[in-house]
Amino acid sequence: MEVKVKVKGFTVVSQEVTETQQGVIKNSTVVLNYSFRKDETPMYIGFSIIRGKEGDANFTGQSAISGSLGKSGDFNTQMHDKRKRGDGALIDEVWEICDAILNPVTDEVDTSK
Repeated sequence: MEVKVKVKGFTVVSQEVTETQQGVIKNSTVVLNYSFRKDETPMYIGFSIIRGKEGDANFTGQSAISGSLGKSGDFNTQMHDKRKRGDGALIDEVWEICDAILNPVTDEVDTSK
């Protein structure tokens, strides 16, 4: 639900949209968070990688890896759990998705590779 309050004598000078997207990549839950001004792309994206997916017996919901990617190319990750085989490929795929959002060529990112 969108709430708009007009204040007499005031003009809206900018609007910001905040989005959270969640999906499953390589059997891990990935959450992307970013904000942007209307009709612009985000300046950075924060992400969290949670091992497994909802409904799995061992799913804890705890972030194993988190980080961010900025439009300038600054990429940061932090491990919250022991590194596992395949983490590098997973992080690379998250980087590709974040980069496609920050620097869009089309309006859809395909993660079905």
